[in-house]
Amino acid sequence: MQQPNDLALLDAVYEVAAVANPADPLRTSQRAFDDTRTRSLFHPGLPRAKRIAERLGMPWRDVLTVAHAHDDERGRLLAAKTGRERPVKWVTPENAASSLAIIARRLNTNSLTQGQYRREREQMLADDAKRWIHGRQLRVPSAAQVVDAVGSWDAALSAAGLQPAPTRRKPGTKWTQGACVEAVARYRPHAGKHPTTHDYRGWAANDGNAPTLPTVMRFGGWPTVRREAQDLLLERDLGINAPRT
Repeated sequence: MQQPNDLALLDAVYEVAAVANPADPLRTSQRAFDDTRTRSLFHPGLPRAKRIAERLGMPWRDVLTVAHAHDDERGRLLAAKTGRERPVKWVTPENAASSLAIIARRLNTNSLTQGQYRREREQMLADDAKRWIHGRQLRVPSAAQVVDAVGSWDAALSAAGLQPAPTRRKPGTKWTQGACVEAVARYRPHAGKHPTTHDYRGWAANDGNAPTLPTVMRFGGWPTVRREAQDLLLERDLGINAPRT
């Protein structure tokens, strides 16, 4: 089983800590984290908190601090604490923006979170490594290197002609029915003719800023929220801006 890179690992820490201690994820104990990770829908194979701290070379409280930092700061904090993800000379603002544009086209989206970028980049590099003769030659900058080259993640999105990434919700923020409907409406263009819970689950994990399927299901079930999302999209097509709470 392939090990996630450090930034992907921090994404997972962020998500599990938010479930383990919704009121104050930054104070999640190692025991609470370990108990929650084994029941996690997306991260059941995540290492124990102690092993994560050892791998990153920092105390557990620092792991939580870096995991909950803003995307633009996370790579810098990780580099400062571990010396990893140093900028390299071949990463320029131009090829950083080009990499974002390529990955956005692969995902058929007009914006990207750093989590989406990291996962698709890892898939591209893994596919390239499988090539027998000409493999392992693909170079795609990491999310941290993109930020170092351009100045910020939003600036890199702008340079690539993409929309700003949605702001990550604060840890412990409760999802309302309206926010869940908005998220499913955002998912709808990425789905096929018949959106399924399985497809939504994968999209939400990739998106990094969407409610989990169990959260969505609390508001009347999948058919209800999916229908309300479809109504919302129709209202927007007709120029109706009805607020949802």
